[in-house]
Amino acid sequence: MDARACWSGWILEAEMALPFHYDEEQLEEMMDRYAVMLSPTGTSHSSLESRQGRQAQYGTICLWRTRVFVPAAIHIQIIGPDDNELPETARLYWNSQYMEGSTQPLTLCPGSHELSLLLYSPKPEEEQESIDHNPGEGKLSFQLEDADHDPGEGGLPFLLQDEEGPLPLDPDAANLRFSLHDMDTLSEYIEATVSPDGKWAASITRHTDLEQDQYNYPIGIYRVTSAGLKLDRSLSVREPHTLRFSADSRRLAFVAVASEGYWDMIICLELANGRERILLSGLHHAGQLAWHPQRDELFFVCDDYDGPEEYRVLHIRELPQRLSWWRPQKVIGRLLLNQPMPGGEVLLQRISPKMYDIQHLHVHGEYLYYVEEQRGSSIHPALLLHRLNLLSGTDKVQRLPNAIITGMQLSPSGQMLAYIGSRWQGEEKEKLEQPKRTDRNYAASPADAAVQAAASTAASAAASSETAYGYGINIYDLRTHILQLTDGSIQQLDHPSPAQSGTPVGIARLNQELVWVGEDHLRYVITAGSLTGIADCHGIAEGQLQYGIRLDTGSSRLHSFTAAGEVLAVQSEYGHPYRPAWYAQNPIQPGADTEGKWNTLALQADSSLLAEGSLAYRWVGYQPIARQSSERENEGGIEKARMWIAWPEQSAAAEQSSIPLVVYLYGGASPLLQGFDPLHQCLVTHGMAVLVLNPLGAAGYGASSADRHVNDWGREAVGEISEMLEEVLERYPVLNRRAVGIYGGSYGGFLSYLLAARTSSFSAVCTIGGISNITSYWGSSQVGYLYGLSALSGSYPWSHPELYVQQSPLFYSQHIQAPVLMLHGEQDRNVPVGESEQLFTALRMQDKTAEMMIFANEQHAIRSKPRAYVASQKYMVAWFEKYLNRNPQLWEELTGSEIEIILD
Repeated sequence: MDARACWSGWILEAEMALPFHYDEEQLEEMMDRYAVMLSPTGTSHSSLESRQGRQAQYGTICLWRTRVFVPAAIHIQIIGPDDNELPETARLYWNSQYMEGSTQPLTLCPGSHELSLLLYSPKPEEEQESIDHNPGEGKLSFQLEDADHDPGEGGLPFLLQDEEGPLPLDPDAANLRFSLHDMDTLSEYIEATVSPDGKWAASITRHTDLEQDQYNYPIGIYRVTSAGLKLDRSLSVREPHTLRFSADSRRLAFVAVASEGYWDMIICLELANGRERILLSGLHHAGQLAWHPQRDELFFVCDDYDGPEEYRVLHIRELPQRLSWWRPQKVIGRLLLNQPMPGGEVLLQRISPKMYDIQHLHVHGEYLYYVEEQRGSSIHPALLLHRLNLLSGTDKVQRLPNAIITGMQLSPSGQMLAYIGSRWQGEEKEKLEQPKRTDRNYAASPADAAVQAAASTAASAAASSETAYGYGINIYDLRTHILQLTDGSIQQLDHPSPAQSGTPVGIARLNQELVWVGEDHLRYVITAGSLTGIADCHGIAEGQLQYGIRLDTGSSRLHSFTAAGEVLAVQSEYGHPYRPAWYAQNPIQPGADTEGKWNTLALQADSSLLAEGSLAYRWVGYQPIARQSSERENEGGIEKARMWIAWPEQSAAAEQSSIPLVVYLYGGASPLLQGFDPLHQCLVTHGMAVLVLNPLGAAGYGASSADRHVNDWGREAVGEISEMLEEVLERYPVLNRRAVGIYGGSYGGFLSYLLAARTSSFSAVCTIGGISNITSYWGSSQVGYLYGLSALSGSYPWSHPELYVQQSPLFYSQHIQAPVLMLHGEQDRNVPVGESEQLFTALRMQDKTAEMMIFANEQHAIRSKPRAYVASQKYMVAWFEKYLNRNPQLWEELTGSEIEIILD
């Protein structure tokens, strides 16, 4: 890239007049003490004050800052007047990190950086002519017209320069571009909920503490006003979750971890007076809180804990027993808040026997409804709806014909139960025809052509096989259902737009995704392609169903409904950070199918509570790419797959074939949404464009598309992704065809491997917990056979070995030419680390470029510890920086030559 780095000039942020003379040792101590001033710009530094009366006699310590924007990695130096170096009394900090040997060139990777100088001035009376001591006024070190010359009057006389000379001054450099070193400044919304009356809201955000290598989870309690959310109070507890308002909106209950860290406790907050009360402690894996709508009673689920979790041998007799979360049996408890015991304890009742999994507690009158998941010796999950009479103890059980349920709500009368679950066509195993396939040669080389020919032969063999069977084919194709509790009949709603109900599995966390607005009107969340929205179903009581649908212009998650049907969520507008947003209660009229817009809510609170961090970065948004339907998409009226792109800011003036491209693929079958992704912001800062693809087969495009994922494992995706990529490269000549990277996690990692083996389109590959061998994944993953119920319906290694071999990247590793980086959690039970080890071994035995980073004690997402998560993001950016931008420096700095890397 031709653009040079630029800087904003020195700004005197603060100064302190020394109260007496310091010797050298005392001065060093003072400099250490005031290094704490190097928090992000904007923080108040109350310890720094201007004391003009003492200034001339004892000197000052000044804090100067400047921001530097670097479009490509450079070496810079700080040079004083007449090419002098910094004085020995000066301390240089890079992004708040002390840089020893400040006279040496400083290497800056692409992005925005903050340089700070802590400078001791022993003779301020002589420096009054060159340094203007007016802290807080933010005065530039010199005027823009003097950028390449003398710094002029009223500033700090130190220039920044690279190999070409002094860097140009540009005030715009102060507008921060998000960079790798900013990862710890971000926070993320984990939960959000609104009270039934719509007057209160609560949220949990996750803040990163790299120094302690832990996440903090503050709870914000807000009053909902016409102007937005006004912070009422904030709570600091350990790992809170499951926020639940009481039916009268007077209390908020949640689960938190005790300070000792060995058990959970249930806490209740009185909203009127702010009183916090621990209702119960000593629980293990507590959750599924549910308030009684008429009484002061709180129901919950926890493990039936009988002893220590230590073991010597696991005796596994059934498939579900492999699941660590499945083995501890669970029970339902009830807390009667209006019946205090002696000593102030709350009366506790156990109201269920031991069960392996309990979900979706709901109370109506004298009945408690909940869903139990049973498996036993069957490979198919069995969902049982319990209707427990709290007075008599009688329990009526009905089996639901779904493989998964993600949300459930009772109608106001208690006569109907609406839930979002996997689609079904009968109570027995579902019989499907194999999806129709069109196999083409998308090869870019003779070797690729041979691979594609073999794959086509395997595809023909699979397509000619007997009809496949499966349970709840593609559990990611979620539908809304209405169960009539009077007769047990179930109606599966089918809104007209090609979409799925709810937010995709793997994206949602404790969402409330549907609500009854009266007995005749149901409102629920939908996902259509890469967008989210709201659907209204009218005419339920009369059986005359009519639908109204409104899609958002971005993506939303963490939905929560008021009793009137208003929706609180966090919303991302085409890739910008998630913000609280509100959806009005006005019903969507039948037949309406339009794009709407959420009303972003203002947060009237301290900026540290904003989930996008306290710094105002210059965020890069996504641009959706309109495209023509391909021949394969026109078959059966399937909606065209969607894609969108984020551009680096220099792209408008870039030369042809100058901008690298990174392609991002979905994992599992859950579609990607057009929401905020900090990694994409970093890649853009490094001068790379990011293309996000949702090929058909991902959920959110309707049943016909979802079924294409079944028994496919990349057959169609390889051709479709190649087709979409070629379309983008043709449309935007500024992109560099010889610098295209690809990355994905889990199934997205699998697709990345497969594309690298069957095409020559990519110059670098990165995977996070990627699958390389379908057979070993299917058998060794704790969830492999469960995922196989959808993705490998009726196809097993002994019945269709050609599918397991012909579609596994491991068996085509000889065709992978692009350098491959594999990131994997050591404790990953979803996709075991052996999936990376197998392919790594194959590639290295063939002397191909491959490197593997195994994160100790990390699981599938590599996110349990902040340092591991941040390091994984840095490794990916550095890998693409090395092979797409042809700059190995960042990768070498991050990894070094040692096998074991200690994460600081």
